[in-house]
Amino acid sequence: RAAGTMTEAFYARAMWEFEAQQEDELSMAVGDMLQITDTSDPDWWGAIRSTDGKGGLVPSNRVERVEAPEGAGVQASELEIRGVQLATGVEGEAGATYSVSVMQASTGATRATNRGIGDFVTLVDQVGAAAAQAGLALGESWHAMLYESPAQRSARGAPELQALLSDVCAMPQLTALLEAWLFAPPADAEVTGDPFVVLHDWEPENADDMELTKDQIIQVLQKHDHGWWYGRAPTGATGFFPRNYVRAVSAGQPQRRPQPPLPAEAVPP
Repeated sequence: RAAGTMTEAFYARAMWEFEAQQEDELSMAVGDMLQITDTSDPDWWGAIRSTDGKGGLVPSNRVERVEAPEGAGVQASELEIRGVQLATGVEGEAGATYSVSVMQASTGATRATNRGIGDFVTLVDQVGAAAAQAGLALGESWHAMLYESPAQRSARGAPELQALLSDVCAMPQLTALLEAWLFAPPADAEVTGDPFVVLHDWEPENADDMELTKDQIIQVLQKHDHGWWYGRAPTGATGFFPRNYVRAVSAGQPQRRPQPPLPAEAVPP
């Protein structure tokens, strides 16, 4: 099962101040710490200000990538597992699928996604590799699963799977990995990650929809034949929206807005 194309969140510090000129832009002062959530537009990055959690677009030439502060999480994709229940098949046997209910803490929106037991088996390896790379200490349950065979992993039931997912939620460094795994597109979805410009404002109708603002550049993560696409806004928010409200940004099209120049004192003589 293929995961959706995502921007891996990272931290940056504002090197020069910036005053927002449009509603979807984010003002910043020198030294502000930002979580960068979307780099699909090389000139304007989606960011979340760490001090107050406010999001918007910032000019990429005024920030510098830095190491994440100690203990910092990724607020844009902070997840909470609300429940795991058997959906089809027999619990603990091959072929079983589970309904995972997850809440995004930043919005309070809750949605359910189905995952097969094979997806859980794969997640264990992904978490193990990511934790080792980040130097994270996994709990005893995760360590035990890392050394189990696929058949042994598949024998675990819904309560154990929920506890394991909750453990991952407690490690902010793995939030992006978990989000990609939870919301991986179904087999009939075309995964793109291409930039699209919003043609008209649109208000969400359901909890898992994404608000659209005219002239905003969004990243389309999934294209479905039923007319609803799934994407990511510059603020890091994700959700569904009607595909006829957006248009592809081709290589020959001008950017939606010019990037502001650096202050005069920042330009070498």
